[in-house]
Amino acid sequence: ISYWNHDLSKANKQRTVEINSESLDDDSQKELLDLEELLEKVKRHNMWSVSKTGMHRYHLKHLKFEEYSGKNLHPDKTVDAVLSHAENFCDKAMIEAVDRETTGLRWGLKGVGKFWIQPINVIEIASEPPGLWDWENLNQAQKKKCFSKLKRLYYDNIYHELPDGSKRPMVMTPLVDLSLGDSPRVLVDENGILDFVSRWKPDAGDELGPLSQQEFEQLRFYISADKWMSGLSPRHPIYESLIHQRLHSTSIYDKNSVIWIPYSINEELINHFGREPTETEIKDLLERGMSLLN
Repeated sequence: ISYWNHDLSKANKQRTVEINSESLDDDSQKELLDLEELLEKVKRHNMWSVSKTGMHRYHLKHLKFEEYSGKNLHPDKTVDAVLSHAENFCDKAMIEAVDRETTGLRWGLKGVGKFWIQPINVIEIASEPPGLWDWENLNQAQKKKCFSKLKRLYYDNIYHELPDGSKRPMVMTPLVDLSLGDSPRVLVDENGILDFVSRWKPDAGDELGPLSQQEFEQLRFYISADKWMSGLSPRHPIYESLIHQRLHSTSIYDKNSVIWIPYSINEELINHFGREPTETEIKDLLERGMSLLN
């Protein structure tokens, strides 16, 4: 097993520490137990989604990575995406200051707390990389060095140190595939799973059910971390299983069918949705049609 050490400042180098089972401390053991519990809940969530009418859209396989575009803060599209994502996150976390005696801004995150500092230090990210704002005059080697610094600052700011000394991720869906000149990606919840689980009220006696909001947020971070730590070191089997099972835990219950849709029906679908329907929308239509047979 290995873990990411936030305190190691080695730019462009692996910032993980290898440990064996005999050297596991209490915190590492607890994290593995929590991860194993989350794995079982992920499998339970997916089974619930395929066994309950109308819930198929909340299967965890629908969490997908999409390209993330910035808002023209920088001439390079990758740098622009990093700066834009950090700024957008802080904009969403910002709330008005309570103290009437001072003029300032306060920052808050659900389930974490409120801070008098930015959860992501955008100023640091935007000012420390050498030559970031003189980009057109940098050669390729200088651009690479500047971007490497920007990338490290961005990932370091994903974590926040709480008053008790512990560190926890602030951004549950950080940008991944950060490579100079390419478009980074971000994990997208296109079917609104987060909104659904935050409103879900479980029925007494139900053996199956969706993840809680906190569990869903944890899963999203683990999925994203799998991408931005890819290749750094081997991951623990429990973690590898979590990443696999959120996609494939119910595969044995799926049946692949190829349906050739007549042109006239396809045109009606496009007219109805205003575009080509998604897989989830087609399943919704089939499910509603099946209900008429009863």
